[in-house]
Amino acid sequence: MDFLAALVLSYALSVGATSGAFIQYDNLSYNTIGSPLFADMSAELSLGPLFIGGSFRCDFNMKELASYDPFQNTYSVGGGLRAKTSPGLVIELGYLHSCYHPFQSYGIVSYLTNETLAIPKFEGASDEISLTFRGRVGGQ
Repeated sequence: MDFLAALVLSYALSVGATSGAFIQYDNLSYNTIGSPLFADMSAELSLGPLFIGGSFRCDFNMKELASYDPFQNTYSVGGGLRAKTSPGLVIELGYLHSCYHPFQSYGIVSYLTNETLAIPKFEGASDEISLTFRGRVGGQ
């Protein structure tokens, strides 16, 4: 079998709009091993041109080689219409709702007068509507 005949190029282009808001905080913990890590799990159910799906993502910092510090969970659910327009090309109109659930959404400040104040650090959600073109070139 010829190697170039088996080579596949996959591509995707999405355009859309996002609404919603969230307050982002700067993660002040330092990661000496590398970049923050994540675990992601998703599932999708389709029936003809209709699809619905969701995902769960947990982001965490690596403190040491075998010590992890989770700092946020993100839940997403969405759906839409998907149509195969030609061999190798799929057009998808979709909606996605994502909400952000940090492990520590508020910082607590204690004053000398024994009063405490909760200061928001991170929380919120966003909604997206998108039009996506997915395709592939090559392969047998």
